[in-house]
Amino acid sequence: MTRTLLFIFCASASATSLHRLRGGGDAPAVAPVEPIASNAMPNVITSRPAAASVPPPIHHPSTSASVATAMREAGEARFHALLDGLDPLISPSSMAPTTFEAFREYTGWQRPGHDHGCPPVEVVPGVWTAHYHDIDTQEKLFAATKGAPIKMVVNSALSQCACRTGFYGPDVIVMEVDLEDDPNERKYFDQGKPSTSTVADKSVPLKLRCAGDAKKDFTPVSVAIEAVLASGGHVLIHCMASLSRSPAFVLSHIMRTRNLTLLEAAHVMKPKWDAVWPCDRFTFQLIEYEAELAKPNRFSQAELTALLDQAAAAGALPTANAPAKASIVDEPPQIS
Repeated sequence: MTRTLLFIFCASASATSLHRLRGGGDAPAVAPVEPIASNAMPNVITSRPAAASVPPPIHHPSTSASVATAMREAGEARFHALLDGLDPLISPSSMAPTTFEAFREYTGWQRPGHDHGCPPVEVVPGVWTAHYHDIDTQEKLFAATKGAPIKMVVNSALSQCACRTGFYGPDVIVMEVDLEDDPNERKYFDQGKPSTSTVADKSVPLKLRCAGDAKKDFTPVSVAIEAVLASGGHVLIHCMASLSRSPAFVLSHIMRTRNLTLLEAAHVMKPKWDAVWPCDRFTFQLIEYEAELAKPNRFSQAELTALLDQAAAAGALPTANAPAKASIVDEPPQIS
């Protein structure tokens, strides 16, 4: 009964607000509805117009006109928030997927320089980022994070940054992520500077000719961050200038733990750390990660084929000679 009344209240508030948004002034009276008895149609929730004779509404003795007004206004405010996309309870599946163009429109199309000047910052509670020059000693790390309980540092620029476990003392673990960013000539191009590519030079190692695969480490890094936060510690993620690699890991962590799209995560991070500019490859990988997070149970064709083969081998699928084995299916809950 309580759920039915709440549904009717929310529906009424929503209809009123939508009518006003369309310029209709006060909403017309809406015929009340009453639930169909559950024994009439088992396992189905529906409603029908009330009979001509409607009993008077039931008021709780403590309910006053001011409380009722506040409830109505709260319902209308929530409905407006839903329409504006501001309600944090909205499922991310209702948001448009991030496109590369939309993301670059927000970050800017030109890559910032390594001397961007952003100070160390706590992007979301317990998760920090900084230019490596600001944290390249134990004393600098302590000062940059204002004495925060940093228990793990994620170094995503092993070829450029010397810190490893023990570098910041015995209480700070350094998680090592072996990842290369774009080669310098590509960085110069993205900054609008003259550059000459050397990617065709066979003397250049293959891993230095383009940005690496960051996506394979998005979830492991995020899970490690969660573990440190759960223990009461803080985490700092960096690369060299913390423009491309470390923002990719901060963004992927925000996306995964807050159920946000890439563009929404960027709107969380960039106001705190303006130098958010994952290179093109990392950006496309973040967009792929967004799609994977939105459909966590999606299988590739190869994975689905393997599952079907395993099921057939176990006798769970029908064959030419034998029917499928019986399986147990959860029954829907009974409505009382």
